[in-house]
Formats: sequence, C-alpha cells, structure tokens
Amino acid sequence: MTARALLLFILPVGFLFAQEPINMLTSDALQCFNRLDGAPRVSYSTVDVEGPGFTRAWRITTTELAPNAWDIRLRCFNTKAANKNDVGVATYWMRTTRDTPALAQFVVEQAVSPYAKPADWTTGASKEWRLVQVPFRWDTNYTAGAYNLSFWVGAQLQQVEIGGFQLLNYGPDFDVRKLNLAGLPYDGSAPDAPWRAAAAERIEKYRKTDIVVTVKDGVGNPVAGAPVRVRMKKHAFGFATAVDSGTITANNASSQRYREEILRNFNKVAIENDLKWPFYETWAAGRFDLAERWLRDNGLDIHAHVLVWPASRNLPTDVQNMLAANPVNKEALRSRINSHISQLVTMTQGRVAEWDVLNEPFDNKDVQAVLGDSEMAEWFKLARRSDPNVKLMLNDYDNVERGGYSLQHINFTYNTLKLIQQQGGAVDGFGLQSHFGGNLTAPDRVYEIFEQFAKEVNFIQVTEFDVNTLDEDIQSQYTRDFLTLAFSHPKMNGFTMWGFWAGRHWLPNAAMFTLDWKPKKNLQAWRDLVYRDWWTDVQGTTDAEGVFRTRGFLGTYEVITGDAMKPVAAELGVASNVELQIE
Repeated sequence: MTARALLLFILPVGFLFAQEPINMLTSDALQCFNRLDGAPRVSYSTVDVEGPGFTRAWRITTTELAPNAWDIRLRCFNTKAANKNDVGVATYWMRTTRDTPALAQFVVEQAVSPYAKPADWTTGASKEWRLVQVPFRWDTNYTAGAYNLSFWVGAQLQQVEIGGFQLLNYGPDFDVRKLNLAGLPYDGSAPDAPWRAAAAERIEKYRKTDIVVTVKDGVGNPVAGAPVRVRMKKHAFGFATAVDSGTITANNASSQRYREEILRNFNKVAIENDLKWPFYETWAAGRFDLAERWLRDNGLDIHAHVLVWPASRNLPTDVQNMLAANPVNKEALRSRINSHISQLVTMTQGRVAEWDVLNEPFDNKDVQAVLGDSEMAEWFKLARRSDPNVKLMLNDYDNVERGGYSLQHINFTYNTLKLIQQQGGAVDGFGLQSHFGGNLTAPDRVYEIFEQFAKEVNFIQVTEFDVNTLDEDIQSQYTRDFLTLAFSHPKMNGFTMWGFWAGRHWLPNAAMFTLDWKPKKNLQAWRDLVYRDWWTDVQGTTDAEGVFRTRGFLGTYEVITGDAMKPVAAELGVASNVELQIE
C-alpha cells in the first residue's frame, strides 16, 4: 500500500445552498483549456458538434503513449479562489469518434508541490455523448490560480471529444445529493441491478456445499427423528483486516478492545507494516513475533506483507545507498535482496499463509531499472525454494479503482504477471488493493477485471479495501456490494479491509470504528453479510433412514445430535458426509 490522493465523495448532509453557485473559471471554458502537454504524442482542436446544450467541443487525439499518465493532458489555469471544504461540481460531456471507448481522467490539482488533488475522476465513453458530473471538496484554501484543471488522456491511443464543461462552487455545508448527479453513487447501485442476481447464483454454486448427517445408535442402526444441529465455526473464505502488531501487543484499554474486535469480526489478518523490510530489520521483528503468537493461538491465518517493494524510498538505507552508487554494484545489490527474501521466508515458514513477494511494480521499479525486469521472477523462485508451501502473491493498486479505467496500470500489471510466470516465477495469487475515494467502480466493470486476472493465477484476493468518504451510507453500500461481488467469484479466496479502527488506520474516515470505538455503518454491512447472510446454523431431525440433509457455507462446523459432537470441515465443491453415533 502506498499513500495517494483519494477523493472524498458524498458530502455530509447540510442545508441547501441559498445562493447561486459560483462559476470557478475566469474565462470561457473553451478558452481556458488552452495548454496541451505531451505534443507531438497528442494534438487537439476545437470542433463544431451537436452536443446536449453546446455546439463546440475539444477534440483530443492521442497518437503515442507516454511513460506517465500526466504526461499527456489538456489544462486550464485561470481559476478563481476557493476555500477549504467548499463543495465543487465539475460537469462535462464526452464521447469518442472511434469504435473503442475513450478514456479521460479529470483532475483538480494544486499548482505546486505536493500537487494535492481534491478531485481525480476517470471515465470511459462510447460514440454517444456521456454526461459526467464530479462532486468534490477543496482540501485547503486556494488563491486564484493556485490550482489548475486538466484532462489526462494518455491511457490509450484514442480520439475523445469533450464539451459543455463547467465548474461550479456551491460553498460549504452543501448537500450534493440534492443535485441528483448522473451515475452516482455508482452504476449498478440500484437494488434491482442485474449483477446482483448473477452474484447470488454464483455464491450458491461456489460458496456452499451439501452436508449429509447420518445418526446411528450404538449397534449401527439408523436413528429416525434424532435432533441435529449443524453449526458453523469458521469460514473457509478469508474475511480479513490489516492489523498493527504494536497495538495487538500493547497493554491498554484500546489494545484490549482492538484484540476483541479482531476476534469478533475477522478470521484472518494482514500484517500491515511490521514485515516491511526496513521496519522488520530495525525495530519490528520482536513485535511481530509476539503478535504472531497471539494470532496463531486464536486461530487467525496471517497474510504477510511484503518482501520486495522495489522503490528506493521503501528499502533499507544501505540498499538505498547501493542504488545511488555510480556505478551500482549489481551483484552486491542482488545478494542483499536475495538474502532478505530467503531469511524472512524461511523465518516465517509454517507461520503465515501467504506472502506478498512483490508490491506495486507499476510505480516502484528502481531495483528493476538496475537488475532488469527478469529479476522479479527470480524473487518468486527464491521465495518458493525458501518455503515450498506458502502461497506467493503479486500485489498492486489501481486495477479495479478509478472506475476500472486505469488501463495503463491494468495492462502493465497484467503484463508483469505474465512476464514473471513465463520466466518461471511461481505466482500463486494476485492481490487487488481496492482503495476507493469518490470514483466508485461499477460492479460489472469490477467483475470484468476480476475475470481478467483470475485466468492467470490459482486465486485472486481483495487485499487492501477501503472507501475514503464521510458519507457512511455510500461507504456501507459500496462495502456491501463490493464484498458480495468478490465473494461470488469462484477464484476469490479472501477479502481484506485495510484496517478497521480509526485509531490505527491510514485513512481514518475509511475505518469501521471511530476513534472512540463507535461502530459505523460499513461494519454493520460487513457483519450482516459475513455473520448472518453467509453463516450457517441450522437445526432439524433425521428422516426414517437416520439422515439429515442441508446446505451450508464452506468452512468448519460443529455437528451435534443429543450429547454427541463432531467437528467437520466442508471442502470446496465436495459434499460433506458426517456420521454421528448415539451410545
């Protein structure tokens, strides 16, 4: 996981703005967007169109890709002053002149470092005009011209037309929901959206199994009318959260509550920071050992994160110095990395279920720039030799995020996965980070991306899910829908919330508990699915042949009749037969 700007989506309910909204451009939009970055890879002109309420539009043609998404963009700098927490809504129409969809990423960006982005919204469009409306809040006070507007159009070779642009400021305390903006909160959010029925069918098919309980007496005869209870103890699917080892091992009231909520709400955890290379080598090793012992004693599986995060900023100081040397001693660098992989994987053998071998190669590639892309496959080979049983994963972000239209990122990650496998690297699973702000991806598009990566690996996982918004209704609804969609995919084997308590969360607004431990609506959505809708606890009586039949979600069970009790594990896709004997 790496920090990146996320859009706060729906605003808190307030009073309807009493005055007319303010146009935030100091000139006509067609004149304002007059700076084109990326030529000669891209060109633009203003053309006559028959648009919905406008007759002129920009036609932007991208003829060559660039290394970075921001290298190709059309920009506007003549913007008016805005105050922190002012509510803005950008509106525009877009279409393509070609057969494949066009993509445009609308960005509101601070003009100087750190280039904060109060709005960042990616949309695809076909040959028909599509209305796009982007709600956001300015993140700080901006003087006139201190932020700029841009359309990033370098994701693919394309021709896109954009018209009817306006940016309005509704001031603070405005309830943007009263505008009934198009496509919000996300396409597919309706209760009768077709994807829901399809997901329910897949869950019934792939996440449940037949359970047959036979009850016999002391001499082996079937017992008719015997009471039977089939009670689930633990899901086979990994319902997980990222955890902080220091909070687990501390001795205070918050840590006690932290431990209790882990056990109450999850059956698996991801170690958020303590196994990251610089942390583990300097101060986190002992803390991890203590936390791992408590987790193991309480039956929680562990996802280990991460062996190689290959940007210099994420590496130990001595490795950073190796990369900065001129020339770089490649063999010394390779030896240092390989030693780290071998030692850490060997140390955690039998203690963790999975390892993120490689994290975010799309924009973390300092090591690859020196040792070559083929080195990524060697890391997987070494991890496999160090522990033949642990599952090895590639983990990256912006594959399902941003409307599912970060095609440069998706294609790069997919090709990297294929490259590692072709060169003999054993990638068992692919992790989709799934950090969301306001640009919530439609479930249909999410499932398409699930399918794309699932074809190449044994399993996929949602590894770092959160929804960073102040609107708890939208947050809980998208959590419920995204979790449902993930649980329905036959190759998905786990779903990790990237933290659950605001006191230990990289984005406190995205947590499931507030700082003072008040449960939020996204927690209730999680519990309703995991521990109610997808939980099996059924009772009945045996038939004339001493048999009780039911269906249950895959997992570990207690099966009880009278005073007899027997735990049973239901295996994926296989009917589970349990025989109990009454003495």
